[in-house]
Amino acid sequence: MSDASLWRNSVRLRALALARIRFASVSGADKKSDMSAEEMIARLRELQAEADEIRQKLRIGAPSEVLFLSCLNMVDEDIVVVEADGFGGATTKVVEGNYPLDYMALSEEEFSTQAAALAAAAKLVDEGGIPEVI
Repeated sequence: MSDASLWRNSVRLRALALARIRFASVSGADKKSDMSAEEMIARLRELQAEADEIRQKLRIGAPSEVLFLSCLNMVDEDIVVVEADGFGGATTKVVEGNYPLDYMALSEEEFSTQAAALAAAAKLVDEGGIPEVI
């Protein structure tokens, strides 16, 4: 056998070993739980509903929820966006392109509170330009 075929065989064996490990860990996790897939999905729905209720009480956005969207200024096509992280924080971004489908972030900063991210976004729009650091 050539070196190339030996290498391909070793790669195949490693991939097979990893697949077996992953399968074993997934099937092992299923054995530990007495829940069927349908029951796990139902439980996941319950947890999501509970998380949504908590977010509503705390008045925070869900993960990736757009809290603010505005043109940066009248001349450019840049957009200021604030996206919630789902835990009370948010990210302020200045993007160009077709947000949210096909865009490039020109600047981005994470904030520990949504209020701080919204204030930074409002300041950007009021000033009409991208600072070096938001």
